[in-house]
Amino acid sequence: MASPPKVYGVLVCEGTVRERISDRTALVAVYDHLQTESFPADHGPFVIYFNVSSLNGEYEFGFQIVAPDGVTVLVRGKLPHPIACRDPLLSIDIGIGIREIRLPAPGCYSIRLLYNGAIAETATLRVARR
Repeated sequence: MASPPKVYGVLVCEGTVRERISDRTALVAVYDHLQTESFPADHGPFVIYFNVSSLNGEYEFGFQIVAPDGVTVLVRGKLPHPIACRDPLLSIDIGIGIREIRLPAPGCYSIRLLYNGAIAETATLRVARR
């Protein structure tokens, strides 16, 4: 059984760039809120970025974006392949691209990072009328 991952960040950004020489990930335009003229509003493309460590086992990572009602899942997805890791000191950067999401109303949207079906971490994206 895989141990729970340690999550160092769940962020929303416009993109990520992986530097080949340093093997570092640069995040482009990180944000935690959006403003729009009207609802429903379409937003995208964007990236959900997360950094995890303390991995010991095999992990299927995924995500859900949940509406302000706390129940309605607007978008869900997962990585195409499991990640197997036995080095708890190794830190892993992962970015998941989202083409577009329809935001039905203003409020706080939850971004849930999942591992093997369990919630590892939740981040909030605030959406407001301009």
